[in-house]
Amino acid sequence: MLDVERAGSHFRTTLAAAPFDPHDPLRGITRPIEVRTYSLTGAIAEELPAELKMLRFTYIPPSAGCCAARASVKELSGPGTIARVSGAALRESWIGLIGLMAMISLQLGIMNLLPIPVLDGGHIMILVIEGLLGRELSLRVKERIQQVGFAALAALRSWCSTTT
Repeated sequence: MLDVERAGSHFRTTLAAAPFDPHDPLRGITRPIEVRTYSLTGAIAEELPAELKMLRFTYIPPSAGCCAARASVKELSGPGTIARVSGAALRESWIGLIGLMAMISLQLGIMNLLPIPVLDGGHIMILVIEGLLGRELSLRVKERIQQVGFAALAALRSWCSTTT
């Protein structure tokens, strides 16, 4: 659903997803490429809003996407898709490839910082808890936290692939 405000009036509409085109592997991943020259501060000011927009998509809850059967598991990507899309981006331009790699790195970095045991964010969370407690947690407790985190990630992955 899309809420639109135009000339003071509001209306809601539904947009259909673009059909999958095997000849356009960059669909929905990159913007059209336009080369511009900026100073360092100008480049940061120009790109920061786009990066913040990409970060918002990182935190869309699973209930809004594939896990609620509103998106297909086919939309999820792995190393093979990344290789195919990277090749297509390189054929377009090397600047497009660098932009794609930057986007992937940013998304992986943000996901890795989520406070989920097993990920780096989970390790940081444990260190914060230890700092608040003023003592180190026992190795057994840390192992259990990591096991629960791993099981939760495995269950989420399994749940997402069975609900679509």
